[in-house]
Amino acid sequence: MPANAKVSTVARPSPQKKVRKQQWFPPQHGAWAFIGLPIALGIVVAPWTPLLALTSICAIAAFPLSHFLTAIIRYPNKTRYVKPLILWAALSLPLALAVLIARPWLIWFGAFYLIALSLNIALARNKLERTLANDVIFIVECVALTPIMWAIGSGTGALAPTASNLSLAPASLWVTTFLAFLVLVDSTLHVKSLIRERNNPRYRTASRVWSIFSLIAALLLAALAGWPAFVIAIPFGYLIARSYVLNGKDLKPGVLGIVELGAILLLFAAVIVSGG
Repeated sequence: MPANAKVSTVARPSPQKKVRKQQWFPPQHGAWAFIGLPIALGIVVAPWTPLLALTSICAIAAFPLSHFLTAIIRYPNKTRYVKPLILWAALSLPLALAVLIARPWLIWFGAFYLIALSLNIALARNKLERTLANDVIFIVECVALTPIMWAIGSGTGALAPTASNLSLAPASLWVTTFLAFLVLVDSTLHVKSLIRERNNPRYRTASRVWSIFSLIAALLLAALAGWPAFVIAIPFGYLIARSYVLNGKDLKPGVLGIVELGAILLLFAAVIVSGG
């Protein structure tokens, strides 16, 4: 370099850090359908009361509440989760209290959800939140909403678990609940086999085997409830068909979500047509 050369002292602009947008909703978009199906089924099978509307809103708000609570415990950058946690807590907790005052025996179901949430958090702290075990726990939390809503619609204000009259529940209620469980587990296995576990042949096999098992189980449950077998077979036949047709396909998450939503809507329609 020449001695008389001037060295530029103009500082180069430092690259700006990418600012994350505030997250107000969980990124698991498919989970909303998992919650919505049992709620919708519960409204269909339960004797109507305005408490069902409060319970529905509370259950929907409880999902993001539990998500951000888990995120605060799981991830080091906790501050970005505080605002959405406060928002969803402010929405869900007063509604939960109102329903609990009207149906005090719900405290027993509250204990069940606290245990389930503790398991979710324990798995998340061990970086196992995306495992099948955690997914199944979440599905159980979801499908339990159907008998809970039936109990709210037909229950009393006593404090005993038997006051919910679940022992008097019709067979169709339990059939509806187990059908929802079969569909949601099937959807979970299928989505995992195409995305996160796409290179794992055991998941593809498990998805197909579960679809066939679900059809057989659904037909047996339909017979128990006295429902037309061909109606119940439609959503589960759909599940089997898509598990084979879409095997190994590279689908965008949005397209895959629409396919899975189709199975959920078919089950909901089948329950209504069958008189659930």
